[in-house]
Amino acid sequence: MTLYHSMFLFNVTTHLEATQEDEWLAYMQEEHIPKLIEGGYFQSATLTKVMVEEPMGGVTYSVQYSSDHKAVINGLYDRQAADLEATLRKKFGSELLSFKTPLKIISQHGKTPS
Repeated sequence: MTLYHSMFLFNVTTHLEATQEDEWLAYMQEEHIPKLIEGGYFQSATLTKVMVEEPMGGVTYSVQYSSDHKAVINGLYDRQAADLEATLRKKFGSELLSFKTPLKIISQHGKTPS
């Protein structure tokens, strides 16, 4: 077991219409995520697709951004969140639903290589 004293994740889960999926994925991978990493907000990001059939249709993705500092996550809320959300709303409309969850890593577990 490895303990992480100050490692944080900022999880953003987004639901969108299947017709927007390709455009949204391209935007996230080519513009949005690189902007946050290059801007020094996060060290890395993991983009995942939620693998369940959505009762309301559409598709759901999760992006987990990692940071060594909680202040970076709090600062993102203060400085960038409104601008980033406005850009997403302008590009993809009000059908796009997102929620954000700041998380602190307590421990990670796994097999050690032999």
